[in-house]
Amino acid sequence: MSRPRATSLRRAATLSMCLIFGLSAIACQDKPDPYEVGFGVPDTGTSREAPPKMAQRCPLEEVVTDPAERSPEWVVKELLAASSSEGDEQAAFQRFYGLFDGQQESWVRQQYWPRARQHVSKYLAEGDGVVYTICRREGQTDTHVKLFIRSNDEEKSNPPITLKKNADGEWKVTAYTP
Repeated sequence: MSRPRATSLRRAATLSMCLIFGLSAIACQDKPDPYEVGFGVPDTGTSREAPPKMAQRCPLEEVVTDPAERSPEWVVKELLAASSSEGDEQAAFQRFYGLFDGQQESWVRQQYWPRARQHVSKYLAEGDGVVYTICRREGQTDTHVKLFIRSNDEEKSNPPITLKKNADGEWKVTAYTP
């Protein structure tokens, strides 16, 4: 390579670098520090304010008071009744666990039972007895249904409970969100 050509390439490279760094500096000058003003996303929860209340949607509004025995609605009512029962803790758990199909007892006892006991009041309607509201049904067939139960807590969504008929033709819980 000839000397004048090498010099031209160095000059072009130097000029390119100057342009890149110069434009970067100009672009950065116009932007405020995101740590001082936020990242431009509105209402991101970076403040210490309470989270917004959720607007509960319950299009079905099906109030369940006295469901047909052994129906999916009856199984959910039994789940809520066992979760809210007072007295013998072991008997209440066995009543609760008997409504599940294919779940290990230890899993149900550790994962579902404590939260079911803690949150059951969020799903019961006020008044006497076990009364709850179904907000939505999904995938309902003769052997499967997913029910969304109304949560009375405005900060929680309506939890799903999936039920399936087992080999004996009984409705059992296969997935549960207490």
